[in-house]
Amino acid sequence: MALPISNSKIRLMPRSAASHIKYLLLSLLVVVAIINLTRTSFEILNSSKRLEDLKDDIQSLENKKTSLESDIEYKKSDEYVEEQARNALNMKKPNEKVYVNPNQLGAKTTNTDAENKEDFKNPAAVQPQKSNSNLSKWVALIFK
Repeated sequence: MALPISNSKIRLMPRSAASHIKYLLLSLLVVVAIINLTRTSFEILNSSKRLEDLKDDIQSLENKKTSLESDIEYKKSDEYVEEQARNALNMKKPNEKVYVNPNQLGAKTTNTDAENKEDFKNPAAVQPQKSNSNLSKWVALIFK
């Protein structure tokens, strides 16, 4: 069913000032809501990025913790204690002979007490060490 259309003109009523203010306030309210929604969305996005970064930091710290725990276990072992006693303190096992290569540049050459006693018993076995200057050591190092 169609409604009959009359030839009368539809009059547009002028809007009052109160109706303009209503539309203006409603538009302002919508703009504020959109701004708050956008700001909240950005805060959520930044928070999720920060959360991912913190999760990565936690994972790397857990890996470091595991590595340090295994390092502590190794350093508590007898192998490590023996290695450090040999290298840092120049200790040796009983009846063990230590050979030192005098040709190494900058090598640490120290004698243990047992070796010093043997040297004093047989003074012919002790040979004076040839002292090289730093220049000759550098030339030997560079041109070998």
